[in-house]
Parts: sequence; C-alpha cells; structure tokens
Amino acid sequence: MGAPEEAMETPAEEPMEEVPMETRAPVQFTLMLEEMNASGVTGTASAETQAQSVTVGIELAGAPAGEELPAHIHQGTCASGGPMVAPLSSIQVSDEGDASGTTTLDIGQIPEGESTFVQVHAPDGQPVACADIPTPTGM
Repeated sequence: MGAPEEAMETPAEEPMEEVPMETRAPVQFTLMLEEMNASGVTGTASAETQAQSVTVGIELAGAPAGEELPAHIHQGTCASGGPMVAPLSSIQVSDEGDASGTTTLDIGQIPEGESTFVQVHAPDGQPVACADIPTPTGM
C-alpha cells in the first residue's frame, strides 16, 4: 500500500467582478420632418442618446390648430413604412399651428443597427410628417 493521499484543497472561487453597464458616448442629431399626404405639417425631430436612454424632441409647424397628434418611432423607413417600436408623447398643437413635445425612452426600446424613422400622425392615424433616423447611428 502506498502513502495515504493528502486531501487537496480546492481554491475558493473568487467572486466575479461586476461588469459595469455599457457606457456609450452621447449622440445628438436633428432630423427634418418632411410633409406627408399633403398635410402641410413640417418640422424637426431631435434626439440625444445617453448610455441607457434617448430623449426625442419634436417641433412642428403647419399642424391643424388645437389638434393632438400622436407620434411614434417605427422600424423601417418613411418610404417603406413599418411597425411601431416605441410610442412618443402626443403633441398638442397651439391655436397658431405650432407644437412641440419631448419623450424620454429606454434605449432598449429602439432596435440597434436597424432602419428606424420618426412619424407624426393626424388624429385619424394618417401620417402627416416623417424623418428617417440615420443608421448605423440609430438611437
């Protein structure tokens, strides 16, 4: 018989370091909202991204006075259309036809690296203004 085997100690597992959430450099851009369906509505959509959120601001001119216009981010392009991926705050139009609104979304609501666009709709759902969001920047 050989010498008794020594019990080997297994080193304790070291706790894994917490990996910090992804940090992204802020990105800002402004897009021109083009009129759709002879609506007379134009404007701008601006976006500022942070590590975990994106703030979208919309300013409109030529919208029907007193209306509330829904706005969304859609997957696809203004030309092709596509499903809504994130609702934006509805935009209340003043008596002069000017309007603005701001929405902050979780960055995960916007598909990364895919074509997306901002679209403003009439109360009946008809698109009235649109702008493609540049890729690969996306939001």
